[in-house]
Amino acid sequence: MGSYSSSSSCSSSSSCSSKYDGLISSQTDDGSNKILSVRKIVIPYYGRGAVKAGRVLGSIFTLGLINISESARQDLEHWGLIFETNDYYHVVQYNMGGIKTGKSTSLEECKTSIYDCGLNPYDTWTYTVNFRRGLDLSDVNSYVRSLESQFNENNYNSFTNNCQYFVKALIRKIS
Repeated sequence: MGSYSSSSSCSSSSSCSSKYDGLISSQTDDGSNKILSVRKIVIPYYGRGAVKAGRVLGSIFTLGLINISESARQDLEHWGLIFETNDYYHVVQYNMGGIKTGKSTSLEECKTSIYDCGLNPYDTWTYTVNFRRGLDLSDVNSYVRSLESQFNENNYNSFTNNCQYFVKALIRKIS
């Protein structure tokens, strides 16, 4: 197993709370900060089936009106990004505590850091993200910093400004 270091701590009963302080990296000139791959990790919250069942029952009793209000709501999933370099995997995610980062030599440990926010580690989807050639950690840091004012702990909203909006915004910047 690799060693995992994080710019904040997270436990299953609390939200991650720290100010974004940049992706952790050792600055070198040998190209080790170049991004080799980007993965979008999607993890459903516990109890998602019960929530969806509640939505179905609610639509029966409200004659479908709940479906209109729920159509704008996204699935109950947490999204995060993992950036691979020569030496490490780097995690960037957003939740009620703001933007959280970490790094490890192990992809599984990075995924686990996303699970640590109270998510279901047994039902995970990984997607490859297309990104611009020549992208490195300093580029990603500057893109995340440009999103920092919109995506901070004070602006989190489960419906209109959450981890999914953050990941989509960051993907637009790296593409």
